[in-house]
Amino acid sequence: MFLSSTLSFLDSFSIASITVGVFLIVSFEYYKRKRLSYEDKEVIKKLLQTLDVNNFQENIYQQNAWYGYSLESIQKTTSFVKESERISNFIAQKKSRRSVEKIRTLLKEFNQLVIEKMNTKRTSYILPKEPDKYSQSEAIAIVLNEKTKKIFQELEKFVFYIKKEHQLIF
Repeated sequence: MFLSSTLSFLDSFSIASITVGVFLIVSFEYYKRKRLSYEDKEVIKKLLQTLDVNNFQENIYQQNAWYGYSLESIQKTTSFVKESERISNFIAQKKSRRSVEKIRTLLKEFNQLVIEKMNTKRTSYILPKEPDKYSQSEAIAIVLNEKTKKIFQELEKFVFYIKKEHQLIF
């Protein structure tokens, strides 16, 4: 009797130990996937420095498209898109990767519209102001301002997330 109850206890203890062990392994793997690796952090820093978040905020988001954008600021958005598409800048952590992909997609659309609809001057992109193109330029300015608002909202969410959740400073 004593032997059977001891074996029963050992069986129960073994099952409980295995269950706890599996739970700990699954929890660790889940945690590992949710956190940013050192490599991911370096890629994100590089991408955000390429974009120059402060420059984007001041010279694109806060700038009315009607008055144009500096050539340098648009080049930074284009560089971000190119750099974020490189396989060497792949971000393994899913949430951050999706955020970067969304920002990239929005920036691609914005850049395409800027290139198609704005005239390039020496140091800036400007909407045409000729009388026959004036109303069309006004409409394009509204669209561009909306696009920059969406981009900035996504960028702001992403920066807040990586600073709060991952203590990433760039």
